[in-house]
Amino acid sequence: MGGLISVIIAILASIAFYGIGHPILFGISVITVILCFWSWGIMHNYAIKSAKTRWDRIRENMMLEGRPREDINRIDNTPIHIASADVNAVPDWLARLNMIFTFIGSVLLIWGLIIRFL
Repeated sequence: MGGLISVIIAILASIAFYGIGHPILFGISVITVILCFWSWGIMHNYAIKSAKTRWDRIRENMMLEGRPREDINRIDNTPIHIASADVNAVPDWLARLNMIFTFIGSVLLIWGLIIRFL
């Protein structure tokens, strides 16, 4: 959810700069939207991969324990959810990069609102 908030902030910054005579700032805000979305997606991929590995390990352990096929089918049909442990799979450099893009988007949003309404 945190990544979605950064994308929304950057989109609002782009909207704030749209059509007020600052094409460079508008372009920077659009690039910030793209970078926020990109970093959020990559972070999500790391977390999903970790969750999938955890799910596969659970399934494999169930098979090795000799569990009934119904239990294994139940695990196969259960959607994969990201747990807090899966978030730790995201590299620190990527989280920092997303934080920088979010900060830039926030500054651009504030700046755009000041320019638009003052």
